[in-house]
Amino acid sequence: MKQTSGKIRILTIMGMVILLIMSLFGCAKKVEIGEIESFSFGYTAGYMMNSNVRYSLLLENGTYTATVKPLNEPQEAAQTFTVDEHFVQSLRQLLIDNEAGKWNGFNKSDKNVLDGDNFTMFILMTDGTTLDAHGYMKWPKNYSEVRDGIEELFGALVHKE
Repeated sequence: MKQTSGKIRILTIMGMVILLIMSLFGCAKKVEIGEIESFSFGYTAGYMMNSNVRYSLLLENGTYTATVKPLNEPQEAAQTFTVDEHFVQSLRQLLIDNEAGKWNGFNKSDKNVLDGDNFTMFILMTDGTTLDAHGYMKWPKNYSEVRDGIEELFGALVHKE
């Protein structure tokens, strides 16, 4: 009897340790990139004034609007554009092709760097599913491809004018 209760105690402690580890490191799972209701992606490229970049997409009343805040421009210079379904599906396909759904829960930092770059991505799908990812001098797989693709897609809006 004592040996059994000792095993139960050890298993209970091991379970508590596993739960603690999971809570510290997160256990978010991959999400499917569905129909996008809102999208936000931004990053910094240094810590000088206006060194942040932000791209967003929002569905309101059946219409998508995209906002672009370019590097080295103040927030007031951000431009908003009405975009079509082709634009939205191009963004969605970029995210799917580069497996950005696996980024959900990514939250890593290089604590040895004091003056580095960061990124953040948040997506809300029309079914309520969300994707949330952040990094500081740490990047998820295919980060460069996704960032470059987003910059090309949203940048084309600014260059149309």
